[in-house]
Amino acid sequence: MKFAIAIVAAVALCHVSAVPTGLLQKLRTEGKADAMIILGAEVAPVIAQINSQRFTNSVEKTTVLVAALKEHTRITQKAVLSFLETRELPVKSFWITNRIFVPEMTLEEHEALQSQFKSVVADIREPVVAHIDYTVDSQDSNPQELEWGVENIRAPEVWADGVEGEGVVVSHIDTGVRGSHETFAGALRETHNWLDPYTNTATPSDANGHGTHTMGTIVGRGGTGVAPKATYISCRGCDTASCTEPALLACGQFTTCPTLPDGTEEIVLKKPALSIGQVATENTSVQIC
Repeated sequence: MKFAIAIVAAVALCHVSAVPTGLLQKLRTEGKADAMIILGAEVAPVIAQINSQRFTNSVEKTTVLVAALKEHTRITQKAVLSFLETRELPVKSFWITNRIFVPEMTLEEHEALQSQFKSVVADIREPVVAHIDYTVDSQDSNPQELEWGVENIRAPEVWADGVEGEGVVVSHIDTGVRGSHETFAGALRETHNWLDPYTNTATPSDANGHGTHTMGTIVGRGGTGVAPKATYISCRGCDTASCTEPALLACGQFTTCPTLPDGTEEIVLKKPALSIGQVATENTSVQIC
């Protein structure tokens, strides 16, 4: 029951201390810059209102939550989106948090938004980017009989009771997944299983290796993962060496309400039971879910 509220709140309400500054200066010197519009009508009251209600199950709760967030952002973003609809590059609006990503915003657009929409726009800034300072070798290898972490949390004792993740769908937001990796090949759910906000790839991939490594920790077989019989879905919140705010928000929406790889056919019923992910930077640690 708490999954949907948790992931939406984590994406929508976390405040990153390392928010870039200097958008206006960049616009004045370069003419264009990617920008994130922060609407003043926060989603927190919507989440609180849904959280105060009682539901029969988590799917019902998530369905109502997603509908409420979409309606809230539709109404509060309407005027700004109408203003931006004629621009050459389309914008990306988000419902999981009340923000609009504007690629290559111009100085004229910035000035117009600041003057005409003061009552609805709380801030316009550069998108946050978290950087990855490491890569992981995700090549196939002969796993140990039992990984130390799996042994440390005493997972085998739970397995002995017949609990190995069977029937459970998990998800993570990371650098992607190499789905053919021997420790969890075949564990990808059949549909509504992958989203790549960067290059819109149709099937899972991982150019860094970190996502493959962490998925192995979750569902890897042969003593590698904690839930070897679970299936998974994944979203690429981070590219090879960085994690952009628009991609992370898109992944938050995908995890709450999964889609096909092309972003169509949202189905709340396909949401995972658990999603895992964390992006760490020098100055901040952003919990994805």
